[in-house]
Amino acid sequence: MKTKYALPLAALAVFSSLTGLAQDSDHSWSKTYPVTGKPTLTLETSDASVEFRPCGDCHEIRIHIEVVGRKLSDYRLEEGQSGDEVHFLFKDLPHLGGHIAWHREEARVTVESPAQLTLQARTSDGNVTLSGLQGDLDLTTGDGNVALDHVSGNLRIKSGDGQVKITNADGASRHGRFRIRPESGTEYLSDKDAAARSANFLFDEIGERLSRGPVKLGVFVQMAEPGDNVTDASVAWPAGRAEVPFGAIVLTGRVDDQAAEQRKIIFDPLPRIEGIDSSGDPLTEVRADLYLLSGRRRRAAMGDGKH
Repeated sequence: MKTKYALPLAALAVFSSLTGLAQDSDHSWSKTYPVTGKPTLTLETSDASVEFRPCGDCHEIRIHIEVVGRKLSDYRLEEGQSGDEVHFLFKDLPHLGGHIAWHREEARVTVESPAQLTLQARTSDGNVTLSGLQGDLDLTTGDGNVALDHVSGNLRIKSGDGQVKITNADGASRHGRFRIRPESGTEYLSDKDAAARSANFLFDEIGERLSRGPVKLGVFVQMAEPGDNVTDASVAWPAGRAEVPFGAIVLTGRVDDQAAEQRKIIFDPLPRIEGIDSSGDPLTEVRADLYLLSGRRRRAAMGDGKH
């Protein structure tokens, strides 16, 4: 079964026949998808915040939408099921001539599922909260933040950058700054040498480099010592501060469709991942707000309705 919002009037007619429809058909919608094995859920949203949580000893996926300040007919909704695979898409319909909000607007999507699942979730501006789930969990957000609590399995997250506070399982906290360095070392060009290169020489070079194999960058955390300024990222710490290996970034291919990627990618200095928090630098909040606004304007300027 598959339903779709295409035009506001047609959408209301379609959803009036759904057995999962909530009482307020203008602002809420619900549906349950029965499953027998480990389910697979593919979910895409734009501005809506999304919460994933387990439903206990259940054999179904439950999806509920709540809209404040707007109507469901302002959104494009597609959903369907094939066996234990569920597809769900909920995005803004394009606004002709722009859209100005004079009141609070909010869309919330709540997903309850078996604790074990395969999840692929994509959001543009929406925040994602995920708790108590296990399995293959793939989360990507453009302008939104990700919060994780008691999850396990194969976890893949695309998030932002910035200075963070890391909290371990015992509740003890240390301040640190991320350091990212290429495994093959660094090379610096003088102004004269840089001027002799083409405008896209870095983009061209990475393609040739990747043809020889993946490119790896090491991720480290430089640990603060007592007295170090942890709320101003512009203040350098002494070079002798200890570094702790944190992970790696592996590049395997070059993305040539830049227009599509630039519409959704953004850096968020407040990743808000479970156990990693902002250090209290006030500039990070300002940056997060500005990046959010810039991402929305960038997508609106494309004028293609892809949010």
